[in-house]
Amino acid sequence: MASTLTVLEKAAGSAFIPDRSRMRDIYQRLRDLDDGLLPINKTSLLTTSRWTTTS
Repeated sequence: MASTLTVLEKAAGSAFIPDRSRMRDIYQRLRDLDDGLLPINKTSLLTTSRWTTTS
């Protein structure tokens, strides 16, 4: 089993989620369906070292 955050962390910077903007979009859509997800700014998804640009 893997958490939603783990899956998103692994996909960050890949062809699936190539930039922070796409991450924000996907995360918000997931959060609308899952009230257990924290606000994205309370996670490390946008600060991960996997991002190659400053989007």
